[in-house]
Amino acid sequence: GTNTITTITGGIVGQMLIVLFEDANITIIDTDSHTYNSIDLAGNIDSTDDMVLQIVFDGTSWYEVSRSIN
Repeated sequence: GTNTITTITGGIVGQMLIVLFEDANITIIDTDSHTYNSIDLAGNIDSTDDMVLQIVFDGTSWYEVSRSIN
């Protein structure tokens, strides 16, 4: 089955998070809501094997820095 992620909790201002996907079972929704723990991306992500996502926390939301499909 597919897992959907819409928020990430526990961030610290300036924290960078690098996610390495091992399969195609994750969908991350771009909420663009700028609310607490939301994920604001350049668009939704449907993972692929060896995909990499880097995001940064500004104290409210997580923002995409880069993504790479390897």
